Amino acid sequence: MNAPLPRLATDLAPIEDVFFARCEARALLHVNGCLSLHDAVDELQAYAEQSGLIDVVGQDDVQAIMSRAFVSAEMLPDELSEACEQEIMLRSADLVRQWELYQPA
Repeated sequence: MNAPLPRLATDLAPIEDVFFARCEARALLHVNGCLSLHDAVDELQAYAEQSGLIDVVGQDDVQAIMSRAFVSAEMLPDELSEACEQEIMLRSADLVRQWELYQPA
């Protein structure tokens, strides 16, 4: 018989890591307009309850995991690029202003 060996419980990923991966997937679906925020969070909350995650880590940690995934998914490269560009322009204007106000001794 060539049946595969059963997986040992020690080979499995921690439930928090599995939940975070689910949160990331739902967050990306929300960011891409495929799923409303309300539906995404409701599905994740239901999973946390059914899987026993809330009993293991508590409701506050479940919400922290969800928020971490949604915040990181919403930090898209375009938004970061625009924020950096604005910071560069403000800093450049400040340097020009300092240069214009400079009076040699």
